[in-house]
Amino acid sequence: MKIQNQSVQLDAYVKAAAQGKQTGQTRDQNPKQQNIALRGDRVDISHGSKLLNKVNQTMKINEPERAAKVEKIKEQIQNGTYNVEPEKIANAMLSDLIKDLG
Repeated sequence: MKIQNQSVQLDAYVKAAAQGKQTGQTRDQNPKQQNIALRGDRVDISHGSKLLNKVNQTMKINEPERAAKVEKIKEQIQNGTYNVEPEKIANAMLSDLIKDLG
């Protein structure tokens, strides 16, 4: 038994393999896997991350009245004249909790 045209078949195989490597495809991949390989990377951002980003953006907003109030409180704390009203704080915390649960 004699094998002829062995180099022609080998050249065709090498050429086909090289084309598959150039496109990122292999013979073992099914069409669905090939589509995923061609689409590239994908990033999913969680809901928590989106919420945190929204909070960060909100904090960057410059509000002159709030800044003045914060500065006044800082001065009172440094001078020792800041008075904490426990009932007012507790009511605000409970109000926020009810809103969050509601």
